[in-house]
Amino acid sequence: MKVKENHENKRNIILEAFYKLVAELGMENVSMTKIAKAVNMPSSLIFYYFKNKQELIYGLIDYMFEKCISVSTPDIDWTNKDVKGEFIKFVDSLFSVNGAIEIDSRVYFSCVNIALRDKRAKEKFAIYTEKANEKLLKTIEYFSAEGVISCDNTAEAVYYLMVMIAGLQDTLDFLDDHEKFQCIADFHKKQLFRFLGFKE
Repeated sequence: MKVKENHENKRNIILEAFYKLVAELGMENVSMTKIAKAVNMPSSLIFYYFKNKQELIYGLIDYMFEKCISVSTPDIDWTNKDVKGEFIKFVDSLFSVNGAIEIDSRVYFSCVNIALRDKRAKEKFAIYTEKANEKLLKTIEYFSAEGVISCDNTAEAVYYLMVMIAGLQDTLDFLDDHEKFQCIADFHKKQLFRFLGFKE
């Protein structure tokens, strides 16, 4: 068990370094040698955990999407009796600057570019998108069942929410002013409340 955990930890260390290097240098400028130097490992050891750079890229897509899902579908406290407060906290998390900057767009769009020409990468995008949708749907259905929101079509609400999150991420990419971004996010948050039939 410890051997397996250690193996996963090493893989994650490599993927985290790869993620940071892609964000800094761009995918095309990151070599296995640079990754090895960043994690203080010989290149041969990188190849022990990932047989080639393509496998490393697939690992990066997994790593990136796990980050995406944690940001775009924040966990809620199902035991919290203040369901309304929990809903507000959930939405605040979705529309925060901290959440938006968690995912580096340079990494994301580098992976998108690969997915456009690589079948396996494209399949990973589809799988993780579905995973995020399912988690959001469960959350929206919960708040709807609790009477916090009035939503006749929860699947439509999830789609609307995903589009809003993606749009805000794009906004932040071209807007360095975090205060201005939060104003825009707060506006969209109010639109979401209205769409979901939530009364503050």
